[in-house]
Amino acid sequence: YYKTKEGVKFPIAKDVFDYLYDITNGRLRYIFGLIYVLTTRLHIGKLVQTVSADLAKGTISALAKERMKKFALTKVEMTIIEALVKKGELNVANLAKCTSKNRSYISRAINKLLVNKIVHVRQEGKQRIYTPSLDAKIAYSKE
Repeated sequence: YYKTKEGVKFPIAKDVFDYLYDITNGRLRYIFGLIYVLTTRLHIGKLVQTVSADLAKGTISALAKERMKKFALTKVEMTIIEALVKKGELNVANLAKCTSKNRSYISRAINKLLVNKIVHVRQEGKQRIYTPSLDAKIAYSKE
């Protein structure tokens, strides 16, 4: 439709796709899920004709923050998430250094975050490496 009709513009700007590609690490499932959310939230065609990068960033950030609010995170849990978003991936020892908390306290907080799927874990030898979820990454990034 957009290629056959002259003068018709695609409702989502190319830089929005670039932004979504970057924050999702190229995972198409997440990109198109976020595109769907953008189109339904912004009522494309009724309220907004085209989605710019600034509008998309604000809307996606607000959505991620909404999702994070439902978990009622403590200050320490938020600090852990912020450290993970800033550094990308950390183990408990490095998280303890970044947050100036002891390891057992960090481990208990991380377990709650794992149960709520706010943080993901992978095993590398004896170490467990923690990474933030997509929502956490978007909600706590400084972009």
